[in-house]
Amino acid sequence: MKAAIYNVQESNFEQWIKVHLDCEEIALKGVVDIKEASSFDIILSLHDKTIDISELVISCDGNTNYKEVQGIIEEVPFFDGERPVVILVLYANKDLATKFVVSKDGIVSKDRQSLIYCNSADTVSKILLDITHIGNYSCMGIFEFGEHTSTCILNIPEGVISIGAYAFADNDIDEVIFPNSLRKLGSAAFSSTCISKLTIPEGVEEIPEMCFMYCMIEEIHLPNTLKAIRNRSLMFYGDELIIPEGVVEIESDALEGLNTISLPSTLIKLADDFYYEDVVDDGDEKPYIKVHEDNPKFYSKEGKIYERGQTEEYIPYRKNKYMTEIK
Repeated sequence: MKAAIYNVQESNFEQWIKVHLDCEEIALKGVVDIKEASSFDIILSLHDKTIDISELVISCDGNTNYKEVQGIIEEVPFFDGERPVVILVLYANKDLATKFVVSKDGIVSKDRQSLIYCNSADTVSKILLDITHIGNYSCMGIFEFGEHTSTCILNIPEGVISIGAYAFADNDIDEVIFPNSLRKLGSAAFSSTCISKLTIPEGVEEIPEMCFMYCMIEEIHLPNTLKAIRNRSLMFYGDELIIPEGVVEIESDALEGLNTISLPSTLIKLADDFYYEDVVDDGDEKPYIKVHEDNPKFYSKEGKIYERGQTEEYIPYRKNKYMTEIK
């Protein structure tokens, strides 16, 4: 197999690739500033070639710390409402792979186990076949808002174990059908979608931060394996949200739009601001809270929650914490 190394400091990548089109594997080496990342978009046209980024580093204003740069990358895809920059998506998935294969449908890891970048909504069903991991940002923005008139249902096939951060964010999806094989969801994986009905399968133990933020969920079924609900993860506008037995922790602002909520006996870590007070609506409107009678730490009375041994309400009356009082 003919291979070549492209040193990012030496020349323009588009010009370099024109004289190396016969290479089957291309290794990218050196430091690329995040502002120059879009100059590698031509990668999407290099069908049937392997891209190696094991020696590539993305920097931001001179900072090359991988974890810190990853945090910066999270903000980049939202600029101008466009698809994420391809080289940043590859870099954000280095935990899954460092060698990738490009096709007309998108980009997968060289072992064909991880979806890294899907080119369009038309190819998502095909490229997901035999995939185990759906990578960070991989399908972000592929279902454009207003492009379809019928209900858009995303069916993720059996065999998929994990879905990465922002994987399907910013998509016009009305419903998602998860496989029974699913075990892990990434942060903001389905944020800013149109999902209104949701069933999370058994085996998933955590709903991570912002996972379904900005979704108007009216019907939801949570698994008995669930242990934690993280910050800003669910927006539920149905009649009653039932948190299953087994959940031990609910974080700050984890839930929004609540009317009534039932908390399990297993819950022992509960942020006193676990529900989000909407700054547009009435922030003083608190949900009706019911706590399982066997819970060792909390109890409820007339829709309010208290700690065992205490008579003062656990969630005190307060003005909307996100509003600034005008004097």
